[in-house]
Amino acid sequence: MLTIQQPAGRRREPESIVNAMSENPDQSKRLKVLVAEDEPVSSVMLGDMLELCGHEPAFARDGLEAVEAFKNGDFDLVLMDIRMPHLDGIEATRQIRALGEKGAMVPVIAITCEPEAFKLVTRDRHDMDGYIGKPYDLDTLKYVIDVTLTETGAPELVWK
Repeated sequence: MLTIQQPAGRRREPESIVNAMSENPDQSKRLKVLVAEDEPVSSVMLGDMLELCGHEPAFARDGLEAVEAFKNGDFDLVLMDIRMPHLDGIEATRQIRALGEKGAMVPVIAITCEPEAFKLVTRDRHDMDGYIGKPYDLDTLKYVIDVTLTETGAPELVWK
């Protein structure tokens, strides 16, 4: 059984970001989302879902590309696959967090299809703010992004 617990944490973004999560793609604030995903089909699916929500996705195929894209971009949110070639999502997130205030404040949501990796990220957090499992679904993606951006901490998903 999967339950959601709300741990204490830090507030991430102002109310204008919250408004961007509405289903209306004409919102004045579009999120710029870095999608770090090595699987092409998953990247396309996530990109399509983000565009349906009115957001602007950018893509990295591995952790090294994700860190470089983050250094050179201006992102409101990162969706980070845990298992990628060259540099995994956990280490890529650590490197992003080490980039100073910009890296420290951006919300990072872990994505994975592997139950063991999901449990590892859930238990140890690894500087990530939220979690979503594969396969993706639009409602879950919107919910996790919304909670991650608006609450004082991301939902902690706990397997029982």
